[in-house]
Amino acid sequence: WLDSWKPMEWVIAEPDEAEWVKLRDLLLRSFGHLLRAWREVLDRDDSNALSWIEFRDACSRLKFEGNAAAAWRHLDTDLSGTITMKEYDANSYDILLSFKEWAEVHFGSIKHCFKCLDVDFSGS
Repeated sequence: WLDSWKPMEWVIAEPDEAEWVKLRDLLLRSFGHLLRAWREVLDRDDSNALSWIEFRDACSRLKFEGNAAAAWRHLDTDLSGTITMKEYDANSYDILLSFKEWAEVHFGSIKHCFKCLDVDFSGS
């Protein structure tokens, strides 16, 4: 069975920071901020983690012409098969963590925070 096994591209790719930089630049040009790109094109199921399939499909939708598997390997340093926000963009991770901690201190939870901030009860 090993002779017929077809591993996913990222399994056999070499990590390449230059490929990640090309993709990151495309994301920034397209979305203005890496966090916005994460929310709009990468983590479309809101799981707070990217699978290889999500990542590959996003690269395809963006028409990324570089080596997506090499960019993936650069980000997935622990070879877990998923990319977290912390691995993807530590600055965005820190911003979100800071907001989460603030909301929990002042409102008890993020859910309660948004309920309090939603003064017109629109949900937006």
